[in-house]
Amino acid sequence: MEATILVTTLNEHRNNKQAAGLMIDALLKLGYKVTTDINSEYSLAIVWNSLLTDPEKETLEFIAEKASILYMYVDNDLPFPPGYVTLVSQFYDKGDVYFPISKLAIFHKYWYKPIQKVKKYDVFYGGTYKSRRDYSVLSSAYGTKVITGDSKEWDKYLSTYDNSLPTIRDLDLLYNIGAMCSSTYIVYDPLHTGNNVPTRFYECVFMDMNCIVIDDKGNKTRFTPEEIKNSVSEAELLRQIKDLIERFIDGK
Repeated sequence: MEATILVTTLNEHRNNKQAAGLMIDALLKLGYKVTTDINSEYSLAIVWNSLLTDPEKETLEFIAEKASILYMYVDNDLPFPPGYVTLVSQFYDKGDVYFPISKLAIFHKYWYKPIQKVKKYDVFYGGTYKSRRDYSVLSSAYGTKVITGDSKEWDKYLSTYDNSLPTIRDLDLLYNIGAMCSSTYIVYDPLHTGNNVPTRFYECVFMDMNCIVIDDKGNKTRFTPEEIKNSVSEAELLRQIKDLIERFIDGK
């Protein structure tokens, strides 16, 4: 029987669902058979991380009874999974296997055909508030600004923003709003900076916006959409995915 790969998420988180879909696109490009049905037959499972609630643990255990699991770890605020899975991490300092998960963005429809809108604002920022990050740069950033997010901690920054919106769970809508802005920031994070490249970096290509990366000393490095696009090779990423799959399929 030809090997089939399960690709699934343990929850309905917008980013996980999108990343899983992009992985499916990549696997199909490589000629693999893919399923999203956990009850079907498969030789390997690729599962996206979660909070690991009891129902999610049960699902993971069910999948583990059928095949080896590559557990895609994209946020180090989340708990580590049980030891019976292979932890595939985009963080250099943790996991069983390193893989640049965020680069899956290159398989998105907006990678080669970005959203083109009139730039009405200078800065766009959105996401979950994390106390370990210094967001003061958002207050001091030059120009008109848009912020999205439900966290009450954002309130202290709202007076400096021209527009504030709640968390937008429809990623297509989020990208279309962001495309009206010229740039976004990747704020210094002691657990992330220098340890991974977040999806936000590559999403800038979708929205045709610049990305301003801030280091621990407050230095800013600006990347244009073209520079971001040129930093990634589809052929190389497909090779890495194939190597990952062939290493673990059928319990290897």
